[in-house]
Amino acid sequence: MKKALIIILEYLLALIFIFFLSTLIVMIRPVKGNLRVPFESDKNFSELYDKADLFDNAQEKQLRKRIKSCSEELEMNIIVYINSTYRDDDAVEDFAANYYDQCAGEEYTDGVLMYIDLSSNAYDYLSCSGKAGIIYGGRTEDFFDDYALHRQPSSYTPDPERFFETVTNFCDLMVKYNDNYIQADFAYEKDEENGIYFFNYDGKFYVTDYTAPGSRRIRLVCIFIIGLVIYTIVYLCIRKKYKFKDKTNPSIYVAKGKTNFRERSDTFIRVYTTKTKIETSSSGGGGHHGGGHSGGHVGGGRHF
Repeated sequence: MKKALIIILEYLLALIFIFFLSTLIVMIRPVKGNLRVPFESDKNFSELYDKADLFDNAQEKQLRKRIKSCSEELEMNIIVYINSTYRDDDAVEDFAANYYDQCAGEEYTDGVLMYIDLSSNAYDYLSCSGKAGIIYGGRTEDFFDDYALHRQPSSYTPDPERFFETVTNFCDLMVKYNDNYIQADFAYEKDEENGIYFFNYDGKFYVTDYTAPGSRRIRLVCIFIIGLVIYTIVYLCIRKKYKFKDKTNPSIYVAKGKTNFRERSDTFIRVYTTKTKIETSSSGGGGHHGGGHSGGHVGGGRHF
C-alpha cells in the first residue's frame, strides 16, 4: 500500500514538473526570424485590375482613388482583381496569392488581394499577407457575411453599379475590421501548406516559420492531457492490484488485560522485487511540403 502511494506520488510530481516546464518554455522561448516586410507608404502597389471590363473610365478612376486612400489609411497594399474567367477554388486561391506577390514585389509584405469572380460559379476570395494575415485571416467568415450584403449573386448579369458598390463596401470593411482588431496574446493564423505563422507578439506583427506562441500553448495543453491520461491509467492499475484496503488492526482480536505476548518476531510471507528497464531514446525529423501558391498567405472565400 505504501509503495503504491509512493509510485502514484512520483507520477503526479512528474506530471506537475512537465506542466510547469512546458509553460516556462512557452513563455520565455524567443520569437525568431520575422519575415514580414512592413508597408513603406508606397501606394503604387495598391490597384484595381478590372480584367472583366466591367467599369467605365470614370468608375475605374473613382475606385482606384478609394483603394489608394484605403491603402494609405491602413498602411498596407490593397489590390482588387475582377475576373470573369472560371477557375476552381484551389486555382483561385493560388492565383490570388501569387498575383499579390507579383504586384507587391516581395513576399510577406503587408496587404491583401480581393479576388472578385464574375464567372457562373463565382468564388470570391480574400488573400492576406503580412500583418493582414492576423488582422483579417481569422475573421474571414464574419468579413464575408458583411461583404455579401452588397455583392450581386452570380445568377444575375453583372451590373457595374452593383459591383461599384461592392468594391467601395469592401474598402469600408477593410477599415472597419482593422479598427476593431484586438490583439490576443496567443492568437495566430497559419499557412498550412508552407508552415508559415502569423501572430502579434509583444505589440509587433510577425510572419515566420518559427512556431507561434499560441501553437506552443496548444502543444502544452496536449502534453498535459496525455500526462493526465497516463497518470490516471497507472493509478487505476495500481489501485486494482493493491485494492487499497485499510490495514487490519490486530488489537481488536485481543482481550485487553488477559493476553500477554512474551515473544515478538517479524515473519515475511511475500517478497516483492521491483525491476526498471533502462531504455535509450531516439528522435526523427520531418519536413513540410509547399503548396501551389506563394508562402505566407492565409485567407478565406465564399461562393456567390
